[in-house]
Amino acid sequence: MSKKVTVQKYKYNGHLKSSWTGRILNSPDPNWVLVLHDPTRDKKYSGTKDQTHKDYFVHGFHKTKPLAFLIQYKKDHTVDNIKCDAAIPAEISNAVIKFVDLDLDLIVNHKLKHHVRDRIAFAKRAIKWRYPKQVRQQAYAGIKLAKKLVRKKQFPFSKPLYPNLKLKD
Repeated sequence: MSKKVTVQKYKYNGHLKSSWTGRILNSPDPNWVLVLHDPTRDKKYSGTKDQTHKDYFVHGFHKTKPLAFLIQYKKDHTVDNIKCDAAIPAEISNAVIKFVDLDLDLIVNHKLKHHVRDRIAFAKRAIKWRYPKQVRQQAYAGIKLAKKLVRKKQFPFSKPLYPNLKLKD
């Protein structure tokens, strides 16, 4: 059985947006840590509320780059969509993965068509929460990296995670 972890998603102002449990998956790329969320055994919390999810998803965290991704799967285990989060690189410990979501996202559909989402929210929060120049640059670098990975069909936009989930424990 794979190792159980808790993922914690923060906003730049320090607010814990959500957390969930999952199991570490073997990653085909050593630069990424992968976590499988299985709705039949794992929980997700948003604020203080327990949320029930029916779908499987895999969250990936780059060890050094400002990018995280979330692959959401349909019931037949094919990809519904992939959301790439511009993020401060994750802090990874034995049982907890913490990351800071910077609000700028690249949404990728199952045909690898994509668009940037939340530009206005990012711009407003960058002012409100006083993102330093380096943090704003990290967010743009994360989105640029995500676009490059999509264009070149590199991990996670290549096999084995895309397009089908192989559920093995």
